[in-house]
Amino acid sequence: VCSSDLEQTDLDDIQNENRFIRSLKRRIMALAVRYDQNIEFETIVTHDILKTVHELSLRLHCQCLVHEWRGIPSGRFTIHNQFGRLEDQLSCTLVKFKDAGIRTFQKILVYLANDQTDDTVINIADHLGDVFNAQITFLRFLNSVVTQNIIDETQSYLKKIIQKIKTKSSYKIVYGTNVIPAVSEVS
Repeated sequence: VCSSDLEQTDLDDIQNENRFIRSLKRRIMALAVRYDQNIEFETIVTHDILKTVHELSLRLHCQCLVHEWRGIPSGRFTIHNQFGRLEDQLSCTLVKFKDAGIRTFQKILVYLANDQTDDTVINIADHLGDVFNAQITFLRFLNSVVTQNIIDETQSYLKKIIQKIKTKSSYKIVYGTNVIPAVSEVS
């Protein structure tokens, strides 16, 4: 699990885990024990989170990395996706979650990018939904200017996904001119 924090890092951060990290680690490890899953939790202190995550993914040869995303701070508008470049270079799926301090997930929002990782993301979401008895909402972004044929194809694709998985799920299509603000509004 990676957490990007734009604040300055000092030596105390490296030597002592803060309360937030201890709490997050305790919750994740409790879930691992509860559901008999093999999960490793390591704290990373870095000034270059993108480089560190990329190197970590190469070293671990994993299928999936989980990254905490705090979302867009209120009052700030941005269209910059700092992990877009990283996602293009990773050989695994980068899953982002927003920690609200809870021990289980009740709802899971899954953005499908319409690429080769969709099947992996769907399988992971289905597994998490099953484990946590959570409802999944599959999300797809379409440009505001789109034909009815594209809308119908997208709805058909999403309905097939819902029929294929075992977890209670629904879908939502968001429209806009830019994917980041449109998806952020839903999350």
